[in-house]
Amino acid sequence: MKFPFDVHWYATPSPLTETAGKELHFLQEFRTGQTAQSILTGYGTSAADYDMRVENRTSGAGVRQTSDHPIARINFWSIRTTVCPEAYIDLKVEPGQETSWKINYEFYTIPQAK
Repeated sequence: MKFPFDVHWYATPSPLTETAGKELHFLQEFRTGQTAQSILTGYGTSAADYDMRVENRTSGAGVRQTSDHPIARINFWSIRTTVCPEAYIDLKVEPGQETSWKINYEFYTIPQAK
């Protein structure tokens, strides 16, 4: 996973993952039943920090998630088959009013590892 900010674990990280600068790495393939979960920190108050990438170097698949609102919280969890950075935004909407926001997903390919 890649971020535009130095990412950190809020609580004790899983021994199966590590953060290094702007990246979160998996140290090994998860076995059935193994999980990783924690809150991620390091983002600021700008919507520019809402720019997360999940890349699988083996398959060559990547997805980029961006938004027009800043991150309020990131809950990260993963199991053997799923990587899920759950980014939340804050909204304040007065009664009778409307608001809107955008969350974009861009799917792409990356060069496969040899």
